[in-house]
Amino acid sequence: SQQLPFPHILPHPHQPGVPSLGFYQRRLEKANLESGLQRCEGGERLGEVEEIGVGNFGFWMDQKRMMDVQKKLEGSMKDWSVAVVFTESEIVAKAGPGSEKIELQDLIPFFDTMKSRSATISAGFDLLGIHYDVHQWHDDVTPKLAYGRTGDARDGSGIAFAEFNHLFIVIVYTFPTLSALAVSQLRDFCLSQLAQT
Repeated sequence: SQQLPFPHILPHPHQPGVPSLGFYQRRLEKANLESGLQRCEGGERLGEVEEIGVGNFGFWMDQKRMMDVQKKLEGSMKDWSVAVVFTESEIVAKAGPGSEKIELQDLIPFFDTMKSRSATISAGFDLLGIHYDVHQWHDDVTPKLAYGRTGDARDGSGIAFAEFNHLFIVIVYTFPTLSALAVSQLRDFCLSQLAQT
């Protein structure tokens, strides 16, 4: 295992012992390292994580891809009130009223959604100060899905989560949009808009 070029690097907030990719990437840009790495100029992606020898940081997107996902997300908001696309390292895109208040730390509980059906259904989801009961969990489909709601179909709101291509997506929807439509739209969004991401 190679030594980190920056031993004082901050640890990843959700994976002890693993540095934060965004923090590490900024350090690499500042140091302008050329030892086998692609330079990060004009939004180009850094070399593969294995090339820098710092373990598995998970998925990371450059600015151009993030802007592309943001446009696709905004174009899919007709029936959703809030939507967020994120990784364990960063929020990639978000849209809808109140989404500006969502921080990565608010999304940490979603990281383990597809690891345990019983834990997810027991805990439910919390977003923007609202608790949602989860009643569906499917790890045998693509994308992997979990969804639920708070209140009833007319007065409450629904929430759906998808895990696809190293990305997590959460949407919130209200009447007249029901789970059958919203979850189908979320699935289609993943397969058509995020398949190349």
